[in-house]
Order: sequence, then C-alpha cells, then structure tokens
Amino acid sequence: MEKILSVDNVYAAYGKFKVLHSLSFDAYEGEVLGIIGPNGAGKTTLMNAICGLLIPYEGKVIFNGRDITKMKPDERCRLGIGRTYQVPKPFDRLTVFENVLVASAYGTGRSEAEAVEDTIEVLKQTGLYAKGDVESHNLALLDRKRLEIARGLATKPTLLLLDEVAAGLTDAEVHEVMDLVEYLKGTGITIIWIEHVIKTMAESTDKLLCLAVGTNLIYGDPAYVMGSKDVEEVYLGVDDDE
Repeated sequence: MEKILSVDNVYAAYGKFKVLHSLSFDAYEGEVLGIIGPNGAGKTTLMNAICGLLIPYEGKVIFNGRDITKMKPDERCRLGIGRTYQVPKPFDRLTVFENVLVASAYGTGRSEAEAVEDTIEVLKQTGLYAKGDVESHNLALLDRKRLEIARGLATKPTLLLLDEVAAGLTDAEVHEVMDLVEYLKGTGITIIWIEHVIKTMAESTDKLLCLAVGTNLIYGDPAYVMGSKDVEEVYLGVDDDE
C-alpha cells in the first residue's frame, strides 16, 4: 500500500498549553487507522493538525508527498482531506440534501449544479436518500451522524477523518456505523477514526494508534494494541498493583 499521510515529529499547542509532543505516524492508502486514548490525550488536536484548524509549531504534516503543514483548511479539503466532528454540526434549517450539496460544492470548488449528481450518490451511500427533503434539525441522532459522514464524504476525500461518529449510539446503531465504514473502506478511501467505543476499534480497523499525553504510546495490529499492558494502564485505567 502507498503511504498517504505522514505526521512527522509534530508538536502542537493552544497558546501556552502544549498538547502534542513529538508525535509521528504514517497512514496508508485504503486502510482504516483507529486512534484511541484517554480524554486529553490529544486525539482531536491531532485531527485539527491534519485538517488545518491548528498549525503545529514544530514538525510536518505530509499528504500524498506534499508538505501541507501550514496550508489552510479549505485548501487541504480540496486536496482530498475530509473531516467530521464529534458533535454533528449541520445547517439545521437546511434539508439533508441541501446540507450535502453545500459540502459537495464548496468542498470541491464546483458549482451547485455540477455537485447535484454526487450529492445524490452520497445520500444513497450513507442511507439518507429517502430523507433528503427532511430538515436536519428533525433527524434522530443516528441520521445526524450519517449526515455528518455524508458531508465529509461529499467533499470527495481520499482521506476521511472520523471523530467519534459512534458516540451516543445504541449497540445496533453502532453496528450500522461499522457497516458504513466498512463500505467506505471498500471504495478505497483511507480513514482515520477516533472512537471511544472499543468494539469499533477492535473490529473495524486495520491498525490502531494509542495516544497518551500527546504522543504515540503504541501502534500496530488492533489485537496487539488492545492486549497491551500499556494500553490497559493508560487508556483503560488498569493498575497492575490492584
């Protein structure tokens, strides 16, 4: 597989509050890379550094061989980096179709007329086609999560960043999200997925990266990572002395 993303010795901070510390890893074309770690480990900060909402003060972010470290979010989006958010943020008074159309047009730099066909296809892919005329504020949580994924997908990414899209869902709904991610993987999209729902990380990822205090604690096969004592102690809160 070809390398699609390299995070190279990245340091990032919010003002004087340092969050990421010498963080390095690679992501490869067509894989699902899961990111786990306790609250405050730097997971969402990492997503922000990849998509351009936060510029590292040291280190590099390389996408498809190109240094994008200081590039603006809209420029990165049009290069092929899509993003979702933990709390869905649709335009509440727009319909599902209109929300996805906006993402399709502005995320790719096309006119709305040019983006209509792709919008319809994305709605079908994400199971939202029948609800295209529904205003987004009327959606249940699962469909709001689907819409968040659909808006990211509508920007035509080769790398899609998913931030806790299974959070707050029932077990049955989590399985639906897992099926959707599996389908997206089959289309060739590379996915980096933050999640606290351990089942999704254990069963739906090709590799796992565990962050602790802003750096790479352990990286590798999901079974290896989830079986690590370091992960138990740092992420799951297990103490060997207990």
